[in-house]
Amino acid sequence: MGFIQFKNVTKSFGKTEVIPDISLDISKGELIVFVGPSGCGKSTLLRLLAGLEEVTAGTVHINGEDVTHRQPKERNIAMVFQNYALYPHMTVEENIAFSMKLSGVPKAERQKRVKEAADLLGLGELLARKPRELSGGQRQRVAMGRAIVRDPQVFLMDEPLSNLDAKLRNHMRVEIRQLQRRLGTTMIYVTHDQVEAMTMADRIVILDKGNVRQFGTPQEVYCQPANTFVADFIGSPSINLLPAERISHATLRLGGAVDLPLAPECAEALGSASAFIVGIRPEHISVNSGSSGNGAAAWKTAVTLNELLGGESLLHATLGTESVRVKMTGREAFAPGETVSLSFNAEHAHVFSEDGSVCLCHSQDV
Repeated sequence: MGFIQFKNVTKSFGKTEVIPDISLDISKGELIVFVGPSGCGKSTLLRLLAGLEEVTAGTVHINGEDVTHRQPKERNIAMVFQNYALYPHMTVEENIAFSMKLSGVPKAERQKRVKEAADLLGLGELLARKPRELSGGQRQRVAMGRAIVRDPQVFLMDEPLSNLDAKLRNHMRVEIRQLQRRLGTTMIYVTHDQVEAMTMADRIVILDKGNVRQFGTPQEVYCQPANTFVADFIGSPSINLLPAERISHATLRLGGAVDLPLAPECAEALGSASAFIVGIRPEHISVNSGSSGNGAAAWKTAVTLNELLGGESLLHATLGTESVRVKMTGREAFAPGETVSLSFNAEHAHVFSEDGSVCLCHSQDV
């Protein structure tokens, strides 16, 4: 039994169904990330857990107790929002202690908890300041401190870093992950940023139109995507998805031009179907300038664009009728129109059904 459980939860706003039917089990002490494009239902699911929205059908359980119809204050949770919602007329210390003051916690106990949270978050020298005197990252720490002093059994975070610049966001996500590990408290984190999801999560819930497309570790969703939606959403630059036709039992033709031989076990897994989608990540395609490739699939093509990204380059080219992206280490310059030889090994390919709904053969099976 999970520490947090969604059992056949659905949510509709009038006639609009935003969560069709979700069941999830989350273990105690995990950092779970809900990720997906805008409108996929991730924030709605978080609000259902918090009690800020009513469940249309199904039940929500925390630590074995049905909390579906309990008020937010009865669920022993703490939530950090995208908007820090700090009181501008209060000091950092007063903001952190405010919820405890409302709950009647004695002053000595409030001061003790505030000091502990401030020490944990590096706010000790800022307790007398007002929010206007703080940076964005410091304000975010105050919002987190306000949640920590409540000693909840679950932390809920709804895109807490989206208002920060890229450098500070990278720094804060490391701090949040380290904080969660030190506290050992279950945390549900919502983001649209797949990099945040991959770097922070113990497990990731990938949502699309209110449906769970995959629930697994970062390694699982990257290396064993369940469908083309997950394969395309996770990974930067995104995976190359190429239409493929079966020209023999154990050979696929990609983009109408390049043949990919399959291992016997993969060919069997494809059944009798004749059309598929093959996924190959940009870092798994090799550039062999001026020579033919040594991989199982090899072809020559003209460069359409070469993006230099510091220590890496992203090469744009074609495979038959399809565009492909190739991620290279280093800053080798290829001019548009220059001919290069590309190749990739069959062991790195994922083979999906024609509609992309299921992966029939993962790379490790090829």
